[in-house]
Amino acid sequence: MESIGEVLGSIVTPEIANAWSEAVLFLAKAMIDSEESIYDMAEKREGGWSGHIEFQVSEIKTVATGIKAFSFKPPAGSLLEGKSFQFSTGQYLSLVVDMNGDGLTAPRHYTVTSPPGADFLQCTVKQIKEGKVSTYIHQHLKVGDMVKLAAPFGVFTVEESEFDEIEGAVLMSAGIGVTPMLNFQRALGKANKLKLCVHVDSKPESYAHRDLFRQSKWCGPERMMEKYTRVPGGRRLSAAELVAAVLKRLEGDGTKHHFYICGPEKWMNSVQKELVGKKGVKKVMCEVFGSQLATGCPFFHNA
Repeated sequence: MESIGEVLGSIVTPEIANAWSEAVLFLAKAMIDSEESIYDMAEKREGGWSGHIEFQVSEIKTVATGIKAFSFKPPAGSLLEGKSFQFSTGQYLSLVVDMNGDGLTAPRHYTVTSPPGADFLQCTVKQIKEGKVSTYIHQHLKVGDMVKLAAPFGVFTVEESEFDEIEGAVLMSAGIGVTPMLNFQRALGKANKLKLCVHVDSKPESYAHRDLFRQSKWCGPERMMEKYTRVPGGRRLSAAELVAAVLKRLEGDGTKHHFYICGPEKWMNSVQKELVGKKGVKKVMCEVFGSQLATGCPFFHNA
């Protein structure tokens, strides 16, 4: 209110100030209530909890060059011991590791790559140059260590309630953006909606969980399109070239499908503009690792 008064000056009468105050408080309560309902939902679903609680590292597996999958289970005596974990396909975990023993490390958010209903949780992490947490867990975290996790959250999801409106689904990822596509292809494949999995990377060895896609009964090589930039004959395709190749690969009118995109922000932005603005694709959804307002790629876009 002090800032409003400073900017607007004498125009802020007591009546206007009261109106602003009531509006801000109303909005704050609405947001608090909404957040509380999300926490309540996460706590009540099977294997749910609230806040950050301890999990034990149960497995660490290298799934591509510089990329590892970390699996977690509740430790013995935990209230969650023996539970299976339900969450929405595409949601992320919040991971806290106390690297320096001072409790000051901020949480990091990683897509859940274990299937819903499993008795463990997993996230797949690329080691980022100068990334403190990713470097630490790659180099120092070991099986048996304890970390803290918050329950899965996020809105880049595929829900069963949406399946009736989906004629077909196309998954498009680049780099570590492939992580949400693991559970997307499981869910959409079971519903007989998956048409194509498209992935862009430097080389096959950098494609996280590539074997899982190739061996999946819902995806497999016949429903995969792989584009590599650092292999003999490979190059970085423009958004127009990539989208044209994808639509050509799809049977019938590919613009009627729903497209789910995850990767570097500039890449997602250019691909989404090509799909929606130039090709008239029915629906495009993007995942952004960071502030949505800081990018030019809307989370949800219709033609």
